[in-house]
Amino acid sequence: MIEASEIALTRTAAERGLAYLLRCQHPAGSFTDFWLPVGTSDAWVTAYVGLALHAASGCTWLPDDRRVLADAAARRAARWLLDHQHQRGGWGYNAAVSADADSTAHALSLLARLKLDIPAQAVAFLHAHRVGDLGFRTYAWPAGATHPWTQPCPDVSAAALRSLHDLGALTQTQLRVAWVSMVGKWQRRDGLWTGYWWPNPAYPTGLALELWNSAGRPPLRWIPARWPVAEHAFDLAWYLHAETLLNGTCAGHVNLRTAQRTELSAHLLTMQTADGAWPSSPLLRVPPAHPTSGGVTLWGQDDRRIFTAASALRALVSGAPGLATPEFTLPVASRPRWPPSQPTTPPQLGQSPLNELLLQVAQAAGFPAAQAAEARALFGQLTRLSLRPPAPWPSRQLTGLSGGMPLEFSVTVGAGVRPALRYATEVSDP
Repeated sequence: MIEASEIALTRTAAERGLAYLLRCQHPAGSFTDFWLPVGTSDAWVTAYVGLALHAASGCTWLPDDRRVLADAAARRAARWLLDHQHQRGGWGYNAAVSADADSTAHALSLLARLKLDIPAQAVAFLHAHRVGDLGFRTYAWPAGATHPWTQPCPDVSAAALRSLHDLGALTQTQLRVAWVSMVGKWQRRDGLWTGYWWPNPAYPTGLALELWNSAGRPPLRWIPARWPVAEHAFDLAWYLHAETLLNGTCAGHVNLRTAQRTELSAHLLTMQTADGAWPSSPLLRVPPAHPTSGGVTLWGQDDRRIFTAASALRALVSGAPGLATPEFTLPVASRPRWPPSQPTTPPQLGQSPLNELLLQVAQAAGFPAAQAAEARALFGQLTRLSLRPPAPWPSRQLTGLSGGMPLEFSVTVGAGVRPALRYATEVSDP
C-alpha cells in the first residue's frame, strides 16, 4: 500500500527541483552547464532541460501555478533554440562546435511536444545522420567513416527515433521495427544498454526503454532483475525512470518491481540538496576527437547541477508512487504570453556576500565610506540577473562562456593615485 507521506515527499521534492531549474534559466531562455575545453554547453543542455520542464508541466499532481511556470520555461527554452539553430541546420553542444544528431534530436522533440514550428533544415540534418538500419551516428563528418564519433550508437539512435516519432514522421508500427533493429539488438544480457558518451548504462538504458514503451513494448530479450548500485544522482534518476517504464512486465514479480521502485525513489529523495538540486557527478564521457593524436578521454561534470536536477525532476514526475502523469496540454488561457515578464527585483543591499566583498575591497583601496557604499549598490544593480542565485561564483572561467559571470574586476591603487574600481559584467545571457 502506498503511503500518503511518500506521495507528499515526492511532490515536495519535484516542486523544489523545478524551482531550482527555474532559477537557473538565463533571461533569454537558455540553460548552460558543463565545462569542457570548447566551453560550456548551451543548446544541448537547453533542449535536455526543456524536455524535463515540459514533462513537469504535464504532471497533474503538481500545483497548477507550478505547471504554468514549467510550461513557460520550456517555451522560453524552445524559443531560444529556434533563435540559435546552427547555420548548417540542427543544434550541438554549443555554437563553437559542429551540430550533432543527439542535441538536434532533443531539440526537435521539445519543439514537437510544444507544437511549435519545426525547422525543415533541422529535420533534414537529423536524417543525414542515419546509417541505414544500423542506427544514428552523433556526427556525420565527410571523412569520418571509421571514426568512433561517427559510428551508430544506441543512445543517439534512441533519441533520434524518439524525435521522429514526436514529429509524426514514424508511426508506432514503424517505430517498433526501427527500435528492434537500431536499439533493441544492442541490449546486454543483464538487460542494460551501453552508450558511447556515457560511462554508466543508466541513461542509455532509460532512454532505450522510453522508446521501447512508445513503440508499444515489443518483446524484450532480457528484463533487468536488479539495477546496478548507483553512486550518483544522475544514474539513480535514470534507473528510477527505467523501473517506472518496466512496470507490469514481470508477471509474478510485481512486488519485487514495486519494492525496487520505492527503494530507488527513496534514495533519490534523500540525495536532494537544500537548494532543491542534486549533487553533480562526472557523468559525460568524451573520448579524444582524434584517436591517433594521443589525446585523453575527458570526463564532463555538470558543475551547475542543472543536468542532474532535470534528470531527477523528470524521473519523479514520471514515476511518482500511485500518481499518473498523462499527456497534458495547458489550456490556452493558462499559457503565459511571449515574452514572459522576468522578475528583476535587485537583492537588498548586504544580502549578497559578493556585494559585501566588493565593499571591503573598495574601502581597502581608499574609497570614502559613502563612495564605497555607492559602489556596492551599483554592483548589486548591475549583477542582479547575472549573479543571482544559484549562479556559482567564482566561476572556473571568467569569460563570456561562463553563463553571465563578471568579465573583469580590478582596482587601481598607489601613492598619489586616485583610487579606482573597475568591473565589467554581463547582465543577461552572453
